[in-house]
Amino acid sequence: MSLFQARYFIIVFMTGLLLSPQLSAQSISIQDNNGDRKMVFEDGRKKLTIHYEGEFTLSEDDRSIASVSPGGYLEVEEKTPGTDQELRIEPDGDQLDYRYRKDGRTTEYNSEAKAWFADLLSELVRNTGLGAESRVARFYEQAGTQGVLKEISNLTSDHARTLYFKLLLDRSIPQQDITEVIEAVGNTINSDHYRTEIFKEHHQVLLADAGNVDSYLSAIKTVESDHYKTELINLVVDQLSSSPNQANLLTLIATLDSDHYKHEVISRVVRTTLAEENLAYLVRDLLPEIESDHYRSEVVNELLDHQKSWSGEALDYVIQAIGQMESDHYQAESFKRLLHTQPLGKQQYDVLHNALTTLESDHYKSEVMRAMLQQEGFVQSLDLFLEASRAMDSDHYRVELLRTLINETELNDEQLANVVSSANTIESDHYLSELLLEACQKSDSETVKDAIIKTAKSISSDNYYGRVMKCIH
Repeated sequence: MSLFQARYFIIVFMTGLLLSPQLSAQSISIQDNNGDRKMVFEDGRKKLTIHYEGEFTLSEDDRSIASVSPGGYLEVEEKTPGTDQELRIEPDGDQLDYRYRKDGRTTEYNSEAKAWFADLLSELVRNTGLGAESRVARFYEQAGTQGVLKEISNLTSDHARTLYFKLLLDRSIPQQDITEVIEAVGNTINSDHYRTEIFKEHHQVLLADAGNVDSYLSAIKTVESDHYKTELINLVVDQLSSSPNQANLLTLIATLDSDHYKHEVISRVVRTTLAEENLAYLVRDLLPEIESDHYRSEVVNELLDHQKSWSGEALDYVIQAIGQMESDHYQAESFKRLLHTQPLGKQQYDVLHNALTTLESDHYKSEVMRAMLQQEGFVQSLDLFLEASRAMDSDHYRVELLRTLINETELNDEQLANVVSSANTIESDHYLSELLLEACQKSDSETVKDAIIKTAKSISSDNYYGRVMKCIH
């Protein structure tokens, strides 16, 4: 049996006692004087003092000490109501010297004393991980992976269980046992910290077979900490080639509360090619749950940059999610990214124009609508475009937008006439006359001229009106 490090013992012993159901800790004090260590544990029922130095090994049945290193010793004192028991163990040549005291008197280390220490030591073994390396080796040799897992189920602290899982995974266990180990970690480890520690240190073994991904995702589903859950999700993102695993992962992401962590995970997920139904789920169900405009905008931009195959339905959901942002700035940036990366159909234009009504700033609205002009199919929703422009309060932004529409797109005479007619609500004579002059110079068709003449009647300034009429005639 391998040596047990004294330095390690003090740490695991403390943790084990804290987590043991038999021992409800009230106070623990620890002293370390250059390797001479002492720990005092007290609860309402007992006081336990451990004082030791050096290294020692356990017997095969875990109920006695097999050896203590030269110069080392182990002292244990347990005080309970009406009873005080002490034991000091130190090397004596090839043997061990036992000095046992009960209620202040030195007495024989008899069968009763041995039974007391054996029970105490057995409890320490299962609570603290004492002798874990040799015990894992023993159980594995006797019954393989299942033998170790069975013993893990008997342990009483997450710290001890974690130690056993790590030692088990350090062995070359059969691949067919991995799923069972993953499930056992998920079912027996309560601490997010320890569960994460196991999976992070051994993920290459646990996830070597893509068939284990689903079990892994199930095992981390109950991790409460967004921080730890995100760390664990990130370990498996690159193996999400199958649609079922993608769906399970996206469902898991939905359990994250923090927008920061949602963004972190989704940013990695979208770098893989998502199945159509999974992409639709992400933009329909996950994206609206990101409350921060900043993070939602970042996710939208990354989705648009990395996902190349979009259904019309998925694009509708993206547009709606953008339209729900409160910030005009982030809305505009995301809409522009959408328009620069995705060709839209009439249905998407309808949804987009509806979403534009939430933009309060004419500056940002005009930026988005200018980006729309770069889309080849935007004219199929020209009526909606003109309706959106009429909703602008600023004559400046409106006219600049319509001038760009006239000069940088291919409009037929009927469409150009519709643009002119839509301008009759522009209040500024200066801006309206400039726009009508642009239209006049663009086409000399009677259809366009008639529209210009009718719209020019809104101009109250004789000077501006005359300039427009001069162009017409």
